[in-house]
Amino acid sequence: MRPSEKQNIAHVRRILLTSNPEFFSEADRAEEHRLLQQWEAAECAGRYPEADLWRGKLWALIEDSVNASRLAAEAAIQKVAAAEEVGRIWQEEYPQAQNLGEVYALAGAERMDPLLNAAYPRDSVSFEIGRVSVTRAALDVLTAAGVTVASLRVRHARGDWGDVSPSERASNVIALSIGEQVSSVYPIGTATVEVITDGDRSGTFIQLPSDDEPHALNARLR
Repeated sequence: MRPSEKQNIAHVRRILLTSNPEFFSEADRAEEHRLLQQWEAAECAGRYPEADLWRGKLWALIEDSVNASRLAAEAAIQKVAAAEEVGRIWQEEYPQAQNLGEVYALAGAERMDPLLNAAYPRDSVSFEIGRVSVTRAALDVLTAAGVTVASLRVRHARGDWGDVSPSERASNVIALSIGEQVSSVYPIGTATVEVITDGDRSGTFIQLPSDDEPHALNARLR
């Protein structure tokens, strides 16, 4: 193996590990080590066609990792640009709007949906939801439909907000960053179930829109 090429591989590997380690996993590192050993063994034994084969596989592995890292970086840049454009529209064009929902109504879905979907994609967050409480009416709906409380907890905590508009989804993501309440809406059978997490993330409530005083202590299932 040419020393300069081995140095190049080590250099690229260091870049990957320091910039985007998630795109060069432990499994990738183990595979890299295996391919490097096979390449060196074949070259030392004079089996040059075989050495070229292992060399090609090693560079292909590294190239895949580089491409994954590049695509992730491009996606992050596009996400930030879309969020900045949403902020610009609000600040410069509709400064009278009190919230993102009003901006959405004024600017229109055709203009705002692509920006909001890019800036605040589904399943793009995760957060603590605290103690989970369920109203009896909501639990009856879930039980009848064969849906578990745990499944809604997971969806909600991962940013799958359910049947909400792009502006509501974006509002949830913003609320997470400033410590405000976030909510999801899930159609379950013929009913609608809401999942609401307090601003301090200490508690989450699963309820029906029709529940009276859904946050009252006597409506919680302990």
